[in-house]
Amino acid sequence: MLRKLFFLVAIFALACPVVSAQGTTEGTVLVWKFKKGETIQYKDTYDMNVQVAMPMGARNISLNMIAIRNMTVESVDANGMATIKVKFTSMKINMNAGPGKTVSFDSAKPGDLEKAKSDPQMGQFMGLLNKEFTIVVDQTGKIHEVKGLQKLGAGMGQSFASKEGLQGSIIELPMGPL
Repeated sequence: MLRKLFFLVAIFALACPVVSAQGTTEGTVLVWKFKKGETIQYKDTYDMNVQVAMPMGARNISLNMIAIRNMTVESVDANGMATIKVKFTSMKINMNAGPGKTVSFDSAKPGDLEKAKSDPQMGQFMGLLNKEFTIVVDQTGKIHEVKGLQKLGAGMGQSFASKEGLQGSIIELPMGPL
């Protein structure tokens, strides 16, 4: 009796997905529904640990960065393509590149802001802080254009805010039905 019950449950469990898949011919398509004037706030957290081979021996480098960015939807066209203003409002960075090579920065601390302006490593990120640039994004989250980077200055911070650098931080949805 127990064998028959187990067999029926197994058949039912295998048949349900087949029946439900046959019953629907269209899947669900996920899209962003951007609304003009809406502000989306992201908290980006990056943790990176790298070992670099050097003639004097390997060096371990670690980077922890937390950035808060606001994205305000300026406009949305009939196809759902959104023009969005992006502004990094705060950053906290801790980098350890070996003995005597530790750098910490928190944009919420006024003293850190002054130190960062004169530090070449941190100064690269200062170009992003509290300055706006624009991205153009479709309904799937794919970035088509980034405007205004030239006013942010050069360096690692600018590459972080490039089209490629930002793409991984915006959820890009599947193009077709699920």
